[in-house]
Amino acid sequence: MSRDDPDGPLGKLDDLDGRVLREVRWLWESLDPAPADLVDRIRFAVELEDSEVEVVRVIEHREVAGVRGDVHSRMITFAGGTVDFMVNVQARGDGTYRVDGWLSPPAPHEVEVRTPAGPLRTSANEDGRFALGRIPSGFVQFVIRPRGRTSAVSTPTMTL
Repeated sequence: MSRDDPDGPLGKLDDLDGRVLREVRWLWESLDPAPADLVDRIRFAVELEDSEVEVVRVIEHREVAGVRGDVHSRMITFAGGTVDFMVNVQARGDGTYRVDGWLSPPAPHEVEVRTPAGPLRTSANEDGRFALGRIPSGFVQFVIRPRGRTSAVSTPTMTL
């Protein structure tokens, strides 16, 4: 293997290599295109200021229909090593969402919802319950800041 071998893996790319790479690109873009908002999602996720962040995982996500059938919400449960929590996300009909959440184990931790427009903050009560009334649609991350700890717990970036 050397750079002197034009057909070897270290050789320079020629026209055939260029055609093959263009066809591979076309194939991937046709069969499995990147989501249109991928770059925005990555930028949003990378902007999280805390360097010590535990990322929780979604363990359950289900749509819930209301009793009258005209109210729909999503129940999402997250699990991690420090804290688990569940949120009920309900559309308000004006492009915003109401979020009710519960932390486990229950404690009065700070809760932040990161949005592209800036963070929204509240605190959970002694029972671990929290609520935020108007979260704009778009990318969000839920960030829990456990009392007495310097690290935070965050969800992956998700879309409301």
